[in-house]
Amino acid sequence: MDELIENGACVFCGQVIAGDAACACAAAVAERKKQEAADRAHSEIDELFRGDGCDADLLEYLHAGASMIEGGAAVKITVDVSGTVQALLYEKKGAVYVRRTYKQVRDARIAD
Repeated sequence: MDELIENGACVFCGQVIAGDAACACAAAVAERKKQEAADRAHSEIDELFRGDGCDADLLEYLHAGASMIEGGAAVKITVDVSGTVQALLYEKKGAVYVRRTYKQVRDARIAD
C-alpha cells in the first residue's frame, strides 16, 4: 500500500498517515480493493494456466491482458490455444474474471 502514501500523506486526500496505517478515505479504500482484485486475478491466472502444457509466453500474455483490463484499455480478451484450451478474461462490476475452458475435439475419418 506504500504507493498510496507519498511523503507520509495519502495521495488521494492529503491526510497525514502515521506508521503503517492505511488511509480510510473512499478513494484510498477503492484503490486498495482494486489492487487486491488485480492480485487475485493474477493468482488465478497462475493457478489455472501454469503447467498443463501452457508455456511461459502464454502466461505472460494472459497477465498482460489482465493488466489491460484492470487499466481500462480492454473489456474482454479471448485466447484460443491449439483449439483445445480457451482463456477468457473479462471485467464485470469492477472485477477481472478469468475462465479456462477445455474443448474436447474428436475427429474420425470415414472411409469412402
